[in-house]
Amino acid sequence: MLFQSHHVIFLAMLIAPFTLAKNNTTIQCKGGFAANITVGMCNDRGGEQYLCPTPQCGKDGHLWVPMAGCLYHAILGSGISDQQCTSYNMERKDAFTCINSGDAWYSCPYTPDTVPFITCSNCTLPPKATGGGPIQGTPIVS
Repeated sequence: MLFQSHHVIFLAMLIAPFTLAKNNTTIQCKGGFAANITVGMCNDRGGEQYLCPTPQCGKDGHLWVPMAGCLYHAILGSGISDQQCTSYNMERKDAFTCINSGDAWYSCPYTPDTVPFITCSNCTLPPKATGGGPIQGTPIVS
């Protein structure tokens, strides 16, 4: 009996980290990032979205990333500038949308491999949606 209990403890020690890892993860937000005062939404390189406590997110002590070579509203001729992006999201495979603290948006020339990124810890996957559209027979009002 003692032999079996050691096996159970050993198996529990092996399984527990993998069970906890999916619900308490550190994520590199290479696909995008946006936050409010309490919750950050972090997209990993593959586009998987995580919810993270905002105080657990940052890069070099800041809640923004520097991006260079950005075009205002993606308008050619608007001039190229460097930005401090408080939120960012991949818009194409070779460009990220950047929004700065003044809510101005820019298009910046990065890929998921080259984008400066925020890292967040203690992240979890959001709950899966269980509903599916309007209730049958209910008119949709526009």
